[in-house]
Amino acid sequence: MKQYHYSRKTRQLRNSVVELDKTIAESHGTLNDKIKSLIVKIKHLIAELQSHLGILKLKHILGATAVFFGLNVNAQNFDKPVQNPFGITNTYQLAMPTAVDLDGDGDFDLMVGEYYGNYVYFENTGTKSNPQFAGPSKNPFGLVANGGYFGAPTFTDLDNDGDQDMLTGGYYGAQVYYENTGTSLVPSFATPVTNPFGLDSTEEYSIPKFVDIDGDGDQDLMISEYYGNLVYYKNTGTKSSPQFTKSGTNMFGIVIPAQTYVAFPEFADLDDDGDLDLLLGQYDGALAYFENTGTATNPAFANHVINPFDLDSAYYFAAPAFVDIDDDGDLDLLVGEYYGNIQFYKNTQLVSSINRWQLDNIEVSIYPNPAQDFISIDTKFKSNKISILNAQGQLVLQSLDSPQTKIDISALLRGQYYIKLENEDGNVASTSFVKL
Repeated sequence: MKQYHYSRKTRQLRNSVVELDKTIAESHGTLNDKIKSLIVKIKHLIAELQSHLGILKLKHILGATAVFFGLNVNAQNFDKPVQNPFGITNTYQLAMPTAVDLDGDGDFDLMVGEYYGNYVYFENTGTKSNPQFAGPSKNPFGLVANGGYFGAPTFTDLDNDGDQDMLTGGYYGAQVYYENTGTSLVPSFATPVTNPFGLDSTEEYSIPKFVDIDGDGDQDLMISEYYGNLVYYKNTGTKSSPQFTKSGTNMFGIVIPAQTYVAFPEFADLDDDGDLDLLLGQYDGALAYFENTGTATNPAFANHVINPFDLDSAYYFAAPAFVDIDDDGDLDLLVGEYYGNIQFYKNTQLVSSINRWQLDNIEVSIYPNPAQDFISIDTKFKSNKISILNAQGQLVLQSLDSPQTKIDISALLRGQYYIKLENEDGNVASTSFVKL
C-alpha cells in the first residue's frame, strides 16, 4: 500500500509538472492564478515525496520548473542553535572546539581550547548516532597549558604513526606542537615544542587549522592572526616528516572583512562540488562564508557572505567546527563563543556530499572497521557509484566499478572517512569507517 501511494503521488507530480510547463508557455511568462495553484500543488507533492525519491530524482522530474521550488542539491540548512547539547558543559571563558576521535572508538570526542591556554576534553561515551559527552577533563593525556592564552587546538596524524597529534596557537602568536606518543586508542602527549617543522610566530592570537587546501594528500596549515588575516603554510614535506613553507597571506583570492579581529578559520565542502569552502568565525560573533569557486587542487575564494544557511551570530569570538556529530550523513556545526558555551547547529539539508538516504531495512556495513589496507562493503543497496570522502566532506577516492565490494584504502591518510553509495535514481546510502 505504501509503495502504491508513492507511485500514485509520483504520477501526480509528473502530470502536474507537464501541466505547469504547458501553462507557463501559454501564459508567455505571466504569473497567473493557475500557475500559482499548480505551484502550491507541486510543493505539497514534493513534501510528500522528497524522502522517498531523493532530491536528484525530484530535480529530474521537475526539470526547468525546479527553480520555482528552490530545489538545490548543494543547499545547506541549519536549525536554530541549541546551547551545550549532549551533556557538553560551559568552559567559563572562551570555547574553541574541535572534533576528534582520540580514543579510537569510532565516534567523535571534543577537545576545547579555552582562554587561559588549557584544553578541556569531553569524551563521547554515547554512540556515533546518539552522542553523549562525559564531564570535562582539563589537560588530560599529559597535556599542559601552552604557557599563554588562547589555546586553539587542531588535530591530524602529522607524523603518520597512526594517532592524532595536536597543534595549537595562542596569544603570543607561536605555534605549539604536542606529539601524540601514545596510540590511536590510548593517547599520550609529549612535552610541547614551539614552532617546529619550519613554522614561525604570527602577529598575536594565532589560530591554526590543518587543511589539505591544495588537494595533494598532505595537511597544510591556515593560521589566523590578530587582524584576522590568514597566513598559508604549504606542507612541502612528506606524510611522516612534515615541513611547512610560509607561502603568503590571504591567498587564493581571500578578502578578509573590514575591521576583523581574532578570526577562527574552518574548512568543509559546503556546496558539494569537491573542494573545500571556508567559514570564518569573527570577533563580533558573525560567521563569514567564502565559497571556493576554484577546484580541489587550485582553490579560489569568492567574496564573503555573512551568516548564510540560516546561521546566527554567536556572542563574540565565534569559533566554528564542522562535524557529523549525529552520524546522519551531513556536516553539523559547533560554534564556541566568548562565555564558554558551545552552540550546536544541526544540519537539516535535504542532500549533502555525505548524505544518507534512509531506506527501509537497508543497511551499509563496512568490515573490518577500523581498517588498514582494504575495506569490504556488505549491503543490499544496489549502487552504480561509490565515493569515499574525508571528515570535511571532500572527495578523496571514487570508484565507478560498482557493484565493487572490496576497496583499496591503503593510500589514504589515517583518520575517519565516509563511504557513499549512489544508485541510478540519485538515492544515496552512506556510513563511516576509520582508516588506521
